[in-house]
Amino acid sequence: QEVAPVGQTEQRLKAFTRRRKQLVDDRMRLSMRMQADLQAACPGLLATTGQTDNLWFLNFITLRDDLEKLKRVRRGTLLATPWIGKGYAAKIQQWQREATISEACNYLGPMIVADARQMLALREQILAMEAQIESLAGHSALATRIRTVPGFGSICSAELAGEIGSIARFT
Repeated sequence: QEVAPVGQTEQRLKAFTRRRKQLVDDRMRLSMRMQADLQAACPGLLATTGQTDNLWFLNFITLRDDLEKLKRVRRGTLLATPWIGKGYAAKIQQWQREATISEACNYLGPMIVADARQMLALREQILAMEAQIESLAGHSALATRIRTVPGFGSICSAELAGEIGSIARFT
């Protein structure tokens, strides 16, 4: 059976979209691990958001190397922190008044902060990868055509174009 040649753009799209998927999977694994650790170390903190991948929450967690010190962060510092506005600052201050921190925080705290920093870094990597994918997808006729189908965004159309490679593969 003859194998149709695949364009260089589609080959790159395939590699980039697969890498993006791996980064997203890594972020999800980190998020789940961090959620479990937070439940053990300071359960009320996780209740302020319900999910660990919020930008304001990650920025708050990374304010201090010691999670216990988060109980004493002042409102001005909170408001100066990226993505934390008055609403989130109020949620954090409510948590600070009622905060309970377990003994597990002594050893889990540094791991939680490290995971939060890694999640922020992964987020930046994913955004950079998505920008590259969007730019590259503009040079692929197949990705451009798939993008015209309702419901297909730039990342999804680029991923599909990368996996198909060449429409000539199909009779």
